[in-house]
Amino acid sequence: MPWNDKDALTPQALNSRSGLVFNVKDPDFGATGDGSTDDTAAIQAAIDAAEAVNGIVYFPFSASSYLCNSQLTIESSITFIGQGGAVIAFPSSLSLAAGTGAIDFVEVVDVAVFGLTLQSEDNTILSFRSCSRVRIAGNKFTQPSGSVAASKCILIADGPNDLVIENLFIHDNLFIPEATAILVNGNATALVDNVIITNNIVDGANQGTGGASHIKVDQQCQNLVITSNVINTRGATDLKNGITVEQASVYVLVSHNVIDGIVSSGIAVTSDGLLACKHVLITDNLIHSRTAGGNGYGILLRPTGGVTFDDIVIKDNLIEGMTVGIRDDVAAGCDNLVIQDNVILNSVSVGIEVRSNDILIKGNVVRGSADAASLHFVTAAATGCEVFDNIFEQTTIGGVIVDGTLTAHTFKRNVGFVTEVNGTATLVNGNTTIVVTHGLALTPDIQDIVVTPIEAWGSMLQFWVDTPTATQFTINANQDPGQDVDFAWTANIQ
Repeated sequence: MPWNDKDALTPQALNSRSGLVFNVKDPDFGATGDGSTDDTAAIQAAIDAAEAVNGIVYFPFSASSYLCNSQLTIESSITFIGQGGAVIAFPSSLSLAAGTGAIDFVEVVDVAVFGLTLQSEDNTILSFRSCSRVRIAGNKFTQPSGSVAASKCILIADGPNDLVIENLFIHDNLFIPEATAILVNGNATALVDNVIITNNIVDGANQGTGGASHIKVDQQCQNLVITSNVINTRGATDLKNGITVEQASVYVLVSHNVIDGIVSSGIAVTSDGLLACKHVLITDNLIHSRTAGGNGYGILLRPTGGVTFDDIVIKDNLIEGMTVGIRDDVAAGCDNLVIQDNVILNSVSVGIEVRSNDILIKGNVVRGSADAASLHFVTAAATGCEVFDNIFEQTTIGGVIVDGTLTAHTFKRNVGFVTEVNGTATLVNGNTTIVVTHGLALTPDIQDIVVTPIEAWGSMLQFWVDTPTATQFTINANQDPGQDVDFAWTANIQ
């Protein structure tokens, strides 16, 4: 049966294709589903029969669970189908080899798991080792509170022969995890290619503290889409990231996810010093912290070991209540980083924090009542950033903090951090000076203030500007002009 043949999954097809469908309760196999009898041998026998014909293992609904006290192993193309969310349960006493799950698929091409409720204490539930063309849909995964941190609901990783892992489709599942819901983990040999993780719900009701992320793709993955998932971590004790994409992942889309109650990072792109992430688009996500006073980062870029990132776009996200809304923590720099059209609300420390050179920061809205900065350039040596058309209103202490030279960057048309203004001023008859309030965010250099008379000078022979401050500058005349003289002026922070 083709791995994505939907027609083969209808009740009519299941009843008519008896040669391909293996009911675990069939007398030939004898599973009970009573929650107390060990059904491992019966289910494994049905698996072995189905593997011979690339068939279907069918789990009829049972009022209790199919209890398995030992690991189930699959090594050929197969489909698991549960009726009405039939439950397969594994006890805490189950002993597994490292890197394997209670149901272990090994180097299988064409595998699908549909419509089951899968429960395990202290162990990974499903493991796919060097498998391809994998579809996991419509299942419920539960890990009781207190499960070990190293366990996962779904683990996809390299197998005994480091084969390529490709064409993975994980969708429409419900996870109630203690640790990580989904971990996809390749390596330099077992590359991961073509992965879609979509329309899943991760309800972190158990609030475990272990594991790095609810959804994590780690090492050597290309063509990755993580979209339209709901991750509710519930905040209180959960120290995980919502979504993490790690080293050497390229051509990545993370979009339209809702990540609520986070206390670490909503979305993190990281590396541990091996290889860079490249060509990543993070867009249209909603990230929120429920913790009073905020926690963590909305979106975090953080490699280590001198690794750089390339071509990262962070666009159209809504981030609320985090310590830092968006943090570029790439010490070695990120080439072609764009932060555009995001809405960042009520950050506790900083709205946008950056370290790289040549960043485009455009069209963002940063608002809130906390005594925090809207934008912080952390690295004194950073240069070449373009900051255009933003609204910076997160603060009572000022819009932008630059640990370095403000003139190393270009600012234009920003609200809340004014860098270019113009106006008119009148030197009244009988006076030789006029004080002008400029409204710039910082003190302009005197050479960046241009003053031009717009009518006859009267008796005035010359004029000049002096004493610029953070709020004003002074226009001087060498003598009383004997009449009012109007000046046009412009002031910039270059």
